[in-house]
Amino acid sequence: MYPYNLVGQNVAKFRNKLRLSQEDLARELQLGGLSISRDSVAKIEARKQSVSDTQLHHIARVLRVTVIELFPQPATIPVVTNQPVMNHNRR
Repeated sequence: MYPYNLVGQNVAKFRNKLRLSQEDLARELQLGGLSISRDSVAKIEARKQSVSDTQLHHIARVLRVTVIELFPQPATIPVVTNQPVMNHNRR
């Protein structure tokens, strides 16, 4: 099954760093104006539920991180700098 979001694992990581339960996170999000349940938090963390941009904003604020920090960091890809640039538009 394909995951529904990319941020679930980091939501759980940052929530645990703050020593919040899923219920605590849901409550804080509700106090901030987001309608969300503990079950939805669990599904987001398990990557079984998609996350809207508005939800990301609220989650990041409560977890005291940026939205970018919620996304997994890409693997370091080596950059080749000594290769000539190919011009494919030659006639």
